[in-house]
Amino acid sequence: MASLVATRALSLRIDWINDTIKLMLVDETFVPSRDYDFVSEVVAKEIVTDGYARQTLGPAGKTVTVNKPQNRVDFDAPDVSFGALGAVTPDTIGYGVVFRQQANDATSEVICMLDAADILTAGNIVNGVFPANYVFYLSTA
Repeated sequence: MASLVATRALSLRIDWINDTIKLMLVDETFVPSRDYDFVSEVVAKEIVTDGYARQTLGPAGKTVTVNKPQNRVDFDAPDVSFGALGAVTPDTIGYGVVFRQQANDATSEVICMLDAADILTAGNIVNGVFPANYVFYLSTA
């Protein structure tokens, strides 16, 4: 799963452990960019399908780990399940967008975008399964 970290996220004081971090799903026409700052800039591409709701990462199980052998900092959270999506109105998931929830979409900051490799919902159970040890990472090299 490829990830792209938003440039603004590098300057934020995000508390990965204690802040409300969420995952939203966007469709296959979404084009990731480091320049997305807020959820309001990507919400037009959010999937529109039955059974869908944004999911919270954690709060239990979120970790930040300095990974010295790989020269990076790993940000991890437990996998999430969106349940069965799109039985009536199928959609195709192109990316997952991780963001810090604030008062509304205009103030909720995009952290990163994760490639979902075009998953068709069509009544299937959709899980946000992250790689072992991280949702995303920042390289220190």
